[in-house]
Amino acid sequence: TVTVTGNGCSKAESIAVGVKPLPSARISGSPVVCSGDLIKLEATDAGNNATYKWNGPANFSLSDKIVMINKATEINAGTYKLEVGKDGCSAETSIRVEGNPFPSIKVLSKLPACDNAGILIQANSSLPNSTFSKSWPYLATKAIRSKPMYL
Repeated sequence: TVTVTGNGCSKAESIAVGVKPLPSARISGSPVVCSGDLIKLEATDAGNNATYKWNGPANFSLSDKIVMINKATEINAGTYKLEVGKDGCSAETSIRVEGNPFPSIKVLSKLPACDNAGILIQANSSLPNSTFSKSWPYLATKAIRSKPMYL
């Protein structure tokens, strides 16, 4: 109820006020991808008549529920903002996508290797907390089985 009083006169009036809920603005998808991989981000379904507007790095813009960027590169890394609209209301959220380079693997030995010779392989990664592992095929050649490979 609103009451207005002035110059000895007063008027009161009741007004019904409706409140619409904000649409759900949530993003699912992997925030870390390797260079060349697919970036897939998906907005949570906000129901019928909802609109989705994405903005991101390198002037990226899309009006759809799902973002799919094939063969991602470093220009695709950054913050993706999502605005969800429904019934005249809107909500926003964002996700930061990081693009990581692939580690490098290099065979330093001359190939093919001679029987009973070792093969030297070098693996490098600029990413912190990288792990390295090796596996040799079961049916490896005699040269590979004769001496260990170094990693």
